[in-house]
Amino acid sequence: MPGPGKALRVLFIPAAQRDVQKAVTYYHKEGGPALVDRFEAEVSRCTALAARTPLASPVVSSGASLQAHCKVLGNHFPYSLFFVVDDETLMVLSVAHHKRRSAFWASRLRGLRKGPPRP
Repeated sequence: MPGPGKALRVLFIPAAQRDVQKAVTYYHKEGGPALVDRFEAEVSRCTALAARTPLASPVVSSGASLQAHCKVLGNHFPYSLFFVVDDETLMVLSVAHHKRRSAFWASRLRGLRKGPPRP
């Protein structure tokens, strides 16, 4: 974990990047560029907050040496950010819509246990 005032490095696994892109495509159709900007800003804000204070987010899955945490994206977007902390890196597993099956991202966590992706 980083020292006080330092944030973890953030890495979105490819599947999480696809989650964000799907949401961006949807919001672009529904509300145009302004809504996309608001969504992306909320993802950035929540990711930065999680990177500064990862243990403030509740643990939603635990096993082996990794614990998955969840951070809700504010009040305006029905999405949650699921992530794990590995050394000095916050790895985003999913940016999931609340209507999705709640544990679909668990397979992504199992995949990380075999060896996390590195940039």
